[in-house]
Amino acid sequence: MLQSARLTLKQHRFEVGAGALAMVLVGAAALWVNSRLLEVIVPSGCFEAWTTQGPFGIGPECEVPVRRFGEINENEAGKVLAAMAILPIAAGILAGVALIGRELEARTAQTAWGLAASRRRWFARQLWPILVVLGATVTFAAFSASILETTRRVSYSYPYMDLGLYGPIAVARTFAALGLGLFVGAALGRTLPAFIIGAVLSFVLVSTAGPASYQWASAQPRVVLAGADADTGMSFDSRWRAPDGQLLTEEDVTALAPAGQPDGPWQWLNDHGYETVSLGITAETARGWEPIEIAGFTVLGIVLVLGTVVVVDRRRPT
Repeated sequence: MLQSARLTLKQHRFEVGAGALAMVLVGAAALWVNSRLLEVIVPSGCFEAWTTQGPFGIGPECEVPVRRFGEINENEAGKVLAAMAILPIAAGILAGVALIGRELEARTAQTAWGLAASRRRWFARQLWPILVVLGATVTFAAFSASILETTRRVSYSYPYMDLGLYGPIAVARTFAALGLGLFVGAALGRTLPAFIIGAVLSFVLVSTAGPASYQWASAQPRVVLAGADADTGMSFDSRWRAPDGQLLTEEDVTALAPAGQPDGPWQWLNDHGYETVSLGITAETARGWEPIEIAGFTVLGIVLVLGTVVVVDRRRPT
């Protein structure tokens, strides 16, 4: 088994090696940038003051470290997470396409399948070493990016941002991309067209995840976002809250204010205890999308791998 694994990795050393090396480099970069952010000592309350008062409303004891933190976050951490949006999926597609597509393109599949006890066993022996190597390196990069995201989040406090660029979702997306590469490579039998089609389909799948998560979040029960939730939650609408706690629309409260107010109805409403509040979902509720996306991409990857088994069983080598 180990000899077969070594042979598989040697045969696909460029695709697997390039993907694994890229993941190790991205993971190491995430940890390095994280250490640089941790070196910047930002006094308590400075990020909040920067958000509410702007760069000219706070003293140098806050301005200097906040600016430095922001520069590292924007110029370095942002690039690491941008790489996590592309490289794991590209690594999965590249390795998946080459595994079977190259055998078919080089016309060696008939010999390889003839020497194996069955095509399914051949496929399993080919697949598991790549799963182990790619899975380990992508997991390292994804969870290193999670550490970086946790550190940089203190400056903006939106736990649901960049959700697919780190952690288990990134691993699940890579697995789905690997399954897609396997299926398309086996179906087409040509590596370059399969890689292009796989890349396009992966882009479509990932692009639909964002709108799908927003639609899911929009369908969740909305609450009044107050306190910390007002800063970290997802706001979809606003209302006026009366002194008795009743929520009113803008049309409702406008009708309550006496006509002829010199400063308009808004000052009268504020003077009489009416206030505007945001309606939406808390950050904790928003993160409920995470297990849904993990499950979705994982199931998709499994279906594509099983579909590849069917294609391999039925395909006639050219």
